[in-house]
Amino acid sequence: MKVKVYITKYCLTQGIKEYDGEAVGDKFITEQSAFIYNSDEFFTSHSEAKKDAEYRRNKKIQQLQKQIEKLKEMTF
Repeated sequence: MKVKVYITKYCLTQGIKEYDGEAVGDKFITEQSAFIYNSDEFFTSHSEAKKDAEYRRNKKIQQLQKQIEKLKEMTF
């Protein structure tokens, strides 16, 4: 089934990408290139894609804060 989706897999480096393609089960295959995305990497509505991008951004911020704390605690 042909659909338009919003890809969030690389949203922190490339932003949310919009593609046309084919939905096959819980996978999505782009028409522009033969990339396959899993169901947690694409959304059919832009608002859902934005929510996922915010989630990914907040998760990355938390990871970086933990990394900063570990670096602050290091002694040489």
